[in-house]
Parts: sequence; C-alpha cells; structure tokens
Amino acid sequence: MVTVLPRTVLPRTVLPSTESVIRSALAGGAVDGATHYFWLFTGASRRRVIERELAAEGWRVRLHSAFKPLVSELLERRSGAEPLPTPTAITIDYPAHQAAVPNRFRLEAYPLERLARLWWPGAVLTLTPKPVAELEHLCYSVRMERPGAVEAFDVFAPNRVVDVPGRVALTPCGWWRVIAQDGTVIRDEPWETDYERLYRLVLDSVSAQPWSGPGPYFDQLRIEVEHDGIEERLPVGHDRLDTAEALHEELYFSLLERFALMCGLPEGSRQLQPGQVVPVIRNVNGGETAVSVVTLTAGGGYEGVGDGPSPSATRVLSPAELAGSDTALVEPDVTATLLAFPGERLAERTPRGRVVHGIWRRGAGPAVVINGGQHANETSGVVGALRAAYELLADPDTSLGVVALENPDGYALHRELCAVHAEHMHHAARYSALGDDLEYRGDEAPFESAVRRRLLALGGAQLLINLHGYPAHEWVRPLTGYLPHKFEWWAVPQGFILIARYQPGFAERAESLLRTVARAVQTALPELVAFNDAQLAAYEAHAGKLLFPLEGSVPLVLTETARPGPTVQLITEYPDETVHGAAFRLAHEVQYRVAVGAARAWPAALAGLPPLDSR
Repeated sequence: MVTVLPRTVLPRTVLPSTESVIRSALAGGAVDGATHYFWLFTGASRRRVIERELAAEGWRVRLHSAFKPLVSELLERRSGAEPLPTPTAITIDYPAHQAAVPNRFRLEAYPLERLARLWWPGAVLTLTPKPVAELEHLCYSVRMERPGAVEAFDVFAPNRVVDVPGRVALTPCGWWRVIAQDGTVIRDEPWETDYERLYRLVLDSVSAQPWSGPGPYFDQLRIEVEHDGIEERLPVGHDRLDTAEALHEELYFSLLERFALMCGLPEGSRQLQPGQVVPVIRNVNGGETAVSVVTLTAGGGYEGVGDGPSPSATRVLSPAELAGSDTALVEPDVTATLLAFPGERLAERTPRGRVVHGIWRRGAGPAVVINGGQHANETSGVVGALRAAYELLADPDTSLGVVALENPDGYALHRELCAVHAEHMHHAARYSALGDDLEYRGDEAPFESAVRRRLLALGGAQLLINLHGYPAHEWVRPLTGYLPHKFEWWAVPQGFILIARYQPGFAERAESLLRTVARAVQTALPELVAFNDAQLAAYEAHAGKLLFPLEGSVPLVLTETARPGPTVQLITEYPDETVHGAAFRLAHEVQYRVAVGAARAWPAALAGLPPLDSR
C-alpha cells in the first residue's frame, strides 16, 4: 500500500457564477434603455437561459461566445429560428492586428473550410485579411451571396493584449459593450470572465509556492476545475468546440513556461523536470465554477496516483487482434505481447517504479530499432510497433530492437484522463513522470530512455523508426495568444507526415528512404491519400501554403542534426490524439506499414555507407 501525501496549494475555491457576475456588472453600470452585450466562454444553450432570465427582470442583454467567435456565431445562426440561406459565394474579411501573426484570425476560423463544404456544397469560400488597429474593431466581416440577394454581417472577436513570460500576446477575452437607445456606445472594453479568473487564480497560486532549483517539486501537481463552458463536437473530422480541453492545454503549458523561467531554462526546454502537471477540467452545464490545486507525493513502490482500476486481464495479442484494435491498448497487454517475441529482453524502471521493456533479436541484416509511446498520448504507434515486430521477426535475417511503450508513466495518466474526456488531446500525459521529454533526457539519470539507447548500441543500429502522433483536431491555448506557443505549426491537422532527422552526409539517402516509404504506404492504403488530401486542403485554407515538399499526398520534413544518435531517425506523425474506431485502425495501419517498409528498405539505403564507428 502506497501512502500518498497531499499538500494544498489552493483549497477548493468557488468563484461567482457567470450569471451572478453579469448581474453585478449590470447593477453597477445601469443605463435606462441600453442594451448590454457580453462575450463569454460559456455554451450557447446556457447563454440563452441567462438571457431569458435577465429579460424577465427587465434587462436588455445579448450574450455571445468569446471562444472561436466566428465558428460559434455561424453554428448558432444555422440552428436559429431564421437559419442562414444557402449561398453561392462566401467572403470573409478576417482581422489582422500587429500584436498577432498575420493569419491568427484565419486560423481561429478553423474548420470553416470543411464546414462550408458540408453546409453549402459548391459555395466558393474566400478568406481575406483586413488590417485592424483598435481592439474594439476586431471583427470578421461576413458576406454571403446568392442569386438576387446578399446578406452581410460582422462578428466581433474580443481580444486584449497581455504580457506572458517572454512575449506579448493578443489573446481572446471576455468583453462588455453597452449601447444606448440612440446608438451611442457607452462602454466597450475587455471584461474578465470566470474562465479567465480561474486561470489567473491557478497561475498565481502555483507561482507563489517556494519551489526552487531544477526539480522535480512533486509527483503530481493536480489541478481540478469545474466550469460551465462549451463542449460541442463539430460535424467534420474530429473537431470540436471545447473550453475544457482548451483550458487543460492552457494551464499545462503555461505552468511549464513558469517553471522553466523559475529554473533559468530556455523557454520551451524539454529537459524541464517539475514532475507531472495534471489539469483535470470538467464542463458542468449550469453548475458553479470551482478550482483546487494540490501536490501529491508518494513514497516507496509506486502504482500511480489516480490511475483508476488496473486492467485485470493480461493477454498476448495476436496479429489479427492488434490489426482490429479500435482504441489504445492497455499496458499489461502491450507488455505481455512484446515479451512473447523471441530475443533478448531488456528492462529499465521508470521514476514511478513501472517497467519499460524492450526486446532484441540479432539477424544477418543491419540493425533497426522501432520505438513507440515516447509521447504517451500518441497511442497508435504502440500498436504499430507491435504489429511491425510480428512481421519483421518472422524473417530470421532481420536484426531488430523494439520498445513498444517507452513512457508507461505517461500512458497510465493518459488512460486516467481519457476516462474523463475520451477525445481530448491530453498533453499532460505527453511527457514522463518527471515532466521531461525522454528523447532529450541527459545521461545522468536516463531511467526509461536507457532501453532505447541500449537497443541502438546492441547492434550498432543506424536507423531508429520512432512512431509518433499529434492532435487530430485543432490545438489552441485561448488565454495566451490562442495559437499553441512553440507548437504553432501543429495548430491544425495536416494529415500524416514523415520526418527524417539525419547526420551530416546522409541527406540524399534519408530523403530517398522517406520517399520510398511514402510511396509504398500510399499505394497500399488509398484511404490514406483521401484522408491526407482533405486534411491538407483544410490546412492550406486556414494556415496557408504548406512549406514542405510532398511525396504524393504525404508531407516530407528533412532536418540535418548534429545531436548524438543514429544516422537516421525516421519519425512518423499521424493525427491520432485521441481518435477511436475506424480512425484509430487507419492510424496504426499506417504506423505498422511505415515501420515494416522502412526496415525493409533500410539495407538498400545503407549500402556503401561506412560502418558507424568509422564515420
């Protein structure tokens, strides 16, 4: 039995409800006959309820969404009493402000391109920037044309300029606008919502703690939030309007930035080791806004904090069972399946006492290592690694090392978080229990990352096939600039991507390997081509032209590196966070075929290359 020692950072605090805060604002800013407009991080149905209640008391109030205002407005107009007519052309002038990147509001309109094709087939959508200097003038100008008629309207996008560590950001916010009966604007300014207030309360409470040095400071920093927010699955792809997921991402990465600043590490350092930062955000329709923060510390053996019930079954999964997997595997089944393969077994403990397992089988051919689960919320690579191992180990000439699940501590947290929100990205589970990225961990305390290193060393492997994923829907940080800082390229999905990091002198062979693998997987899976084409069209509509070359429909990214490691690291990036069913099966089918294809193409790519120790 493990003793878990909690320490309170912020006791459970109930914040005034959205409705009560609006009432207080109205009472302090009453103007006879005026209409009050508020922009909130609250769902449409709840906003309509509040409007009706306030109208019964004599107030003229209109409530809008501060979160993705254009998409929210169009959704609400389509479902309203007077739905939008079917247009033949849609022109949207989106604001461009000097405090944000030029395409910020074009990206914030995602996934309008896909929604427009669904709602108004054949309509031509045009997105055009318009410079805006004043915050109160930030708006989308929408023009919908059909034969003989035009409908035009503006959608306000409330934002304020904020100082965050290391930068200034233009970020969505609450807003309060008051217009008198004669049309005079009486008030027009940012207004702090309960959503913003609870975010600030968490950051202030954590920042006030007497932590210092390199860390870790805790096993888990657990942040529990209840908020009456927005949670809506959109009818295209895996996209959603979800303020709970957005706040999870915002709190997690904002706190990492604060800890890095405190430690004197560079912004975005993946070597930061504060411990696990775990925001658990729940949408409570009509409920109160509440927040608490505690640290959890466990001594001795460690089975995890809040991991939920352990799976009772441990099975060796057959190739057919793996191929049919429609959701992330449970860790005991991953381990049992891996350890059933022939070869030498390797194991290392994690900081939490879990075990990372690897297998090594020597054959006549050049060594290859397959790695899955480095980022534990990217789960399709775990299945792909096991499926590839089955096929490759059937060939006695293959020299192969496999670690299918490199980050079991993060994987356990991912499983827990999925029990709350099955389709969220859960980046809190991305890194290790120490809070760092395993690939960037130093030699002084390698823990689980030592398995990969040992596998590479055993056969002098010059190819590492590292199976990764990324968000299957939009990734936002709504309170520090909207786009995910340092990860802006990943803000919206762009299909399956192949990446090669290669040592100097190996550029041509790395590119040849990528192109060979990309061609093979597209030939085998025409559904991947259709998937990537749709994803790339939506990406280019909102983010602009992709800057990387394509092999067919697969983007290729090639980067020379001087970091120690294999000659080539082939990295897959499939949008798999967090998909299920047929989408998950396609994800691990791609991972499996890439791993097998790369391993089989490697001897030809390697031919004539000097041995690793002579380079």
